[in-house]
Amino acid sequence: MGNVLSQCTCIKGVLDKGEENLAFKADMSDSPVGVAFTKHESTMLAELKEYYIQFLRGNAKKIKQIRIENRELSDKGSKLVALLIPELSELQELTLRNNQIGTVGAQKLANELARLTNLKVLTIADNQLGDEGMTAIAGPISYMKSLKVLNLEGNGFGSDSLGEILENLSEFEGLKVINLKGNNISSRGIKKLSKTLSQVKTLEEFYFDDVKERDLQEIQNALPNVSLNKPKNPEAK
Repeated sequence: MGNVLSQCTCIKGVLDKGEENLAFKADMSDSPVGVAFTKHESTMLAELKEYYIQFLRGNAKKIKQIRIENRELSDKGSKLVALLIPELSELQELTLRNNQIGTVGAQKLANELARLTNLKVLTIADNQLGDEGMTAIAGPISYMKSLKVLNLEGNGFGSDSLGEILENLSEFEGLKVINLKGNNISSRGIKKLSKTLSQVKTLEEFYFDDVKERDLQEIQNALPNVSLNKPKNPEAK
C-alpha cells in the first residue's frame, strides 16, 4: 500500500545534536504526560520516549506521525501511547504494527482514539485485538471522518466486530484504502462488506483474504472502480 503521508515530517530523528540537554517546558513537567514520563522513562520504548520528550519540550505540533513497529508495547505501553495522542493536534498518522496489543491494550487506546478527528492514516496491524479488542476501537474509529487509509490487517477479528465503523462508512468522504487481510472474515462477510463499502465513493483499494473466483467477481461487481488486493496505480507507489 502506498504511504499517503510520504511528504510528512516524522518526529523520528528530529532531535538535533545537543538538543537532549534542553529543559522541558515548566508547564509540561507537571502535566499527566510529564508525570507519566517521570514514572516510566527508564522502561519506556526508545521510540515512544522520543515522542514524549518532543511533546514535553513544547513541540507537539511537530509530531505529525507516530510509528512504532515490531516492538512490544503490551498493555502498559498502549496506555502510554493513549495518554499522549490526544495532546497531538497535528497528528496525521498513527501506526502500531506488531506490538502485541491485545484486548486490554485496545481498550486503553479506544478511550482516546476518538479525539484524533484529523487523522489521515490509522494502522493497527499484526496485533492480537480479536473480536473484543476490535469492537472496542471500532466506535472511536467511526469518528475519524478524515481517514484516507485504514489498515487493520492481521488482528484475528470477524466482520461483526466492525459494527460502528460500517454504520458510518458513508461519512468517510476521503477514505481511499482499507486493509482487512489476516482476519477471520468469511467470503460471505467480505461480500457483505463490499456492498457497504460501495457507499464510499473515494475508495481506491480494498485488501482482504483470498476468496473463490466467483465470490471475487461478485465483490468486484459491487466495487467496479476499486482495485482488489493490489495497488490501484502500482507505478505511482
